Order: sequence, then C-alpha cells, then structure tokens
Amino acid sequence: MRSGGPDAAGMEARRTRNGRKELSQVPKAFVNQSLHICSETEPDTTSGSDTDDTAETNEHRRQPEVETPYSARKLHTRTAEHAWEAGESTPPGSLRRQALPWEQRRVRSRPVDTATGDGSTALQGLREGHSLREVRAKSDGLLQKLRSFAVRAVFTLVMLTIFTRIVYLGHQKVALMVFVLQALIAKEVLSIGYLQASKRRIPLFRTINTWFLLSAMYFIYGKRTLSHFYDKRFAFMTKRPLVFLLMHHTFVSFWLFLIGFMMFVLSLRPGCYRHQLNEFARMLMLLLVVVAQANFIIFNIKEGLIWFLLPALMIITNDIMSYCVGFFFGRTRLTALSPKKTWEGYIGGAIFTFVAGILLTHHLSRFEYMVCPKTDFGDCDILRPDPPLHCSVPPTFLPQPFAVPSWARPFLKRDVLLIKPIIIHGMVLAAFASTLGPFGGFFASGVKRAFRVKDFADLIPGHGGVTDRMDCQLLMGAFTFVYRLNAVSVSAPDVGNLLAYIADLSFQEQLELHRALSSMLESRGLIRSAQWSVPSGNASVT
Repeated sequence: MRSGGPDAAGMEARRTRNGRKELSQVPKAFVNQSLHICSETEPDTTSGSDTDDTAETNEHRRQPEVETPYSARKLHTRTAEHAWEAGESTPPGSLRRQALPWEQRRVRSRPVDTATGDGSTALQGLREGHSLREVRAKSDGLLQKLRSFAVRAVFTLVMLTIFTRIVYLGHQKVALMVFVLQALIAKEVLSIGYLQASKRRIPLFRTINTWFLLSAMYFIYGKRTLSHFYDKRFAFMTKRPLVFLLMHHTFVSFWLFLIGFMMFVLSLRPGCYRHQLNEFARMLMLLLVVVAQANFIIFNIKEGLIWFLLPALMIITNDIMSYCVGFFFGRTRLTALSPKKTWEGYIGGAIFTFVAGILLTHHLSRFEYMVCPKTDFGDCDILRPDPPLHCSVPPTFLPQPFAVPSWARPFLKRDVLLIKPIIIHGMVLAAFASTLGPFGGFFASGVKRAFRVKDFADLIPGHGGVTDRMDCQLLMGAFTFVYRLNAVSVSAPDVGNLLAYIADLSFQEQLELHRALSSMLESRGLIRSAQWSVPSGNASVT
C-alpha cells in the first residue's frame, strides 16, 4: 500500500516560490512518527529493558516500507534536526536505525559545538549511534567531575595549611585538635540516624546519645584534665565537688553510665524495640571506634609528634594519590561499598604512600621537636605556642649498626650498615597505611550505604564531613599505638601502656603509687628501701 493518497490529518502547509501556501500530501503515519520522535516526553531508551528495545525493533521491522514524497522527507529532517540542535529531545533508537542517507550526511557535516565543548567527541558519539542528549550528558558529567576535582583540591590545600599551623603550635594544641575532631565525628555519626528516629518518634534519642558520649569522654579524659588543673593549683580545683570528681573518677564514671542505661530502658517504646536496640548498639560501637581510638592518637602525641604526624601524613598521601590515580586511570571497581574506589587507584595510592612514607620518615626524624616525648602538658598555655622542647634523642632516631644478611653482602660489599631504626618502623607504617588503612574508609562507606547518605555531613566542600576525612586516620592511629608499644618501646608492652596511664595521674597520686610499689617490692625482697627514697622537697605535695 502506498501512502501518497490524500489524508486530511496528514496535510501540511508549505510555501511555494510565489509565497502562496499549498497543502502537500503527507502520510499520516509518517507525520505521527515524526512528531513522536521530537516530543519532549519521549522516554529515555537507555534506561529501558532489553525486552522493550527488542519489541520496538520488531515493531519497526513489521511496518511496511512506504515511499514518502519530498515534503514528508523535509518535514522528517527539519523536525528531527531542530530537536537535536535545541537539545529538547533525544531521538529514539528507531530514528537512528532508520536513518536515511541525507540524514547521515547532515550528521557528518554538522559544525563543532564549541559552546558546549562537544567537538569531535560529539561527532564520534553520533557516528557510533548515540543520541546528542547522551553525548552532552557524558560531556556535562566530565565537566562536573573536573569541577568537583578543583573544589576538592582547593579545600585540601586549605585543610593542610590549617593542619600545619596547629602542628607548629605544639603537642597540646594537636591533642586539643584531636579532641575537637572526635566530638565532630560523634556528632555526624549520630546525626545520620536522627531522621529515622524522628519519624518513629523515639523519645530522648539525642539526649541519651549525648549522655553516653559525654560519660565516655569524662571516663577517658576527665582524670588527666582535672589532674592537670590540680597540679597547676588553680583556685577552682579547691572546691569539694571537683576534688571528689578527681579522687573518685571511676566511681563517678560508672554512675554516669548507669544513669544513661536506665534512661534508655525507660525510653523503650512498643513497636520500636528493634530500632531502639539497634541505635543503642550503634552508640556503643561509636564509643569503641571513635572515642577509644582517638585516645590512642593522643597517647601517640605524648610520645613524640612524629608518631602522630607521620601516620597522619601517610594516610593523607594515600587518600590524595588514590583519588588522583583513580580519577584519571580508574577502570576496575574495587568494592561494591564504594563505587568510586578502583583497583588502579588502590594500587597507585599504595605505591606513592610507601615511597612518601620512607621520605617523610627520614625527614621528620631529623628534628628534635618531632622526636622528643612530652608526657606532661603542665608548662603549656592554651593561648600560646608550646615552649621549646629539648631532650636526649631516643636511640630509635639515631643510626644503629645492622648486620647485613649473607645473601646481600656480595651486592652491598659490606657486613654492617648504619640505619636509623625509625626508617624500618616507617616502612612498616607505610605498608599498613597503603594496604590496610583504606579499610577504615570502606567501613565508613558501608555505614553511609546502610543509612542511604552520600556523606556524613557537608561541612567541608568537596570532601563531605569530618568523618569522611578521618575514617582511615582512626584505624591508623590505633595501629600506630599498638605497634609502638610492641615493637618500638624499650619496655615491655604492658609496662609502656601502664606508664602512659600513670602520666595522667596527679603528682600526689603518682607519689602514692610510688610508695605502694616500693613497699610491695620491699616485702618481696627485690629492692632495699634506700633505692626508692623520695626527695623530701616533693613528699609534701598536697
């Protein structure tokens, strides 16, 4: 059947050379198909199923071939190209599959769209059968990625500048920074569950979580903070309530936790038991992962800034280089928890981190300010930089002789090498930061997917929240603390851990511990009393 017959619904008005309008015979089916192609309500064929595409293809194959007059071909070409140039619609697969020769010539001769930056990419995409909307969407996606990369780079430099300034101020200021970051992380983690709690109308959700958080912080930091003020002989520390909090720290901590537990039990509501218990478990996990690991980082700071700065810079290097390598070369997805993480970025970040870790270790170990421990903040002023720090450099940071293995002696042509032990420790830390450190970020990605959020917060443009930047730092800080106690400390691991807690006691409590320990050792006949005598000038500390 030919479609050249008269059809009232398919009549089109066109101008002739003398300006008069005439009605040309246009097939009704062809006009409907052309209008359907240029409609803005055309669904995106790329998101449909394979079954729909196959059905559409078979439908067009079943349609009889028609011979269209010149006016119909002109209408088809004009409407389709107008829609393409205006970006108002996406030509469906039927148009691309049934493209006529003159349409193909038009596509090849289209000029480069310099305003949108399509260029040869757009022409190549059109030749491959993609619609202009798809090509432009891909181009816009690339521009968006570049814009995001620029914002992320700028704020990375800003954070590094602030971080460098705080490190310059001294040990106490760095410890305060860790304390503040810990509080911000806890706030962000608790906030992602508040929306669901408000929908379920769970009572005292924020109050109970805040109570447990403050109780845990008092248990960990209350003793050392009150001891600091007590030793500095501040006037307010003579008040009986504060003296009671100092002397009976563990007793008060237990009752604070018990009160919070009672508040939680009384807030249980029918129909919300499972959700409330999940929130309670999440709170306990938060205290374990965030508060406890942040405490380990503060212990590292007291043993020397290098034990804080070196692991932190390794994680920062791994984060930056993994992102850059994955951004430009990433193709293979690493884990389903984070679609943006790729194997290329993971391996590239590991290589850069290991090399940078060795260089940073060699550089930082040269400064006395970095290697000297500072277990007491009594001489620090919160409004001023810490005073200069001088000490006898620990053997870990001095060259030590190491025997060369027999298989390496022919190559090195020597039997002994002088190496700083910190170089070997730095290689171990770099290996952990480059291979296992990113798993802290994977865990955070799993938490975000569980709550269906992109970032924990939007505090830092291009980065998200504080938690998004500190997720790997917490795991790295805990490993550094454990590794330092077991592989670096000259004393036994348990003794080193105990000494870290003894440093948080007040002077009076340290003297009491001294007397009790000397009395116990004397009773066992291990020492004589003269070996543990205390100078009379310090015996009267109150």
